[in-house]
Amino acid sequence: MTSPESIADHFGYTTEWLRLGVVTQADLRQQIAAFETSEDKNTEHYRCAAFREYLNRCDAISDQTFHDLLALTDAGPDECDLSLNRAFDLVHSELLTESQLRWLRDRSGYGQHTSFRVVIDRILIGRRLTCEGLTGSVFQEICAFNDATTIQQLLDHDDLTRDHVAWVAEHGCNKRLRNFATQLLSSRRFQNCG
Repeated sequence: MTSPESIADHFGYTTEWLRLGVVTQADLRQQIAAFETSEDKNTEHYRCAAFREYLNRCDAISDQTFHDLLALTDAGPDECDLSLNRAFDLVHSELLTESQLRWLRDRSGYGQHTSFRVVIDRILIGRRLTCEGLTGSVFQEICAFNDATTIQQLLDHDDLTRDHVAWVAEHGCNKRLRNFATQLLSSRRFQNCG
């Protein structure tokens, strides 16, 4: 197994993986060398690693590349479809624009997965919180979402007020956060706030 085509077939890469540069011929040679000496014979692990390494090399992803990456298929003998994993990797890469994230959430088939939608909403709200600060509309969005990770971001924010903490103490999505907010209200920072 020495030709790039036979190595690509072995790992389940279609020609699109090579055309897009997700894997190169050098990558294929490295992967087959690693595969031959490794105890890990699961070819899908190598595809996952190659996709993540590709994302690590990227500075940005154009809309065309975004759609091309989502269209990648797996042709491996393992018969393992990793398209949802790749979509999650894209979301977590911090390379996607707001419109790409919204497209994934609202118009792709991936949005039907609740956990996928939650991750995207967390990222979008977190970006708003970072860019806009803790404005009234950002706070309303956090309240409506009422997600533990996002509420923790809220409680860690420099612009946090007593009203924000009081809301979490009363309405926070879990007991741990409600208890933490209640304790925070008793702290010196918020004790004398009106």
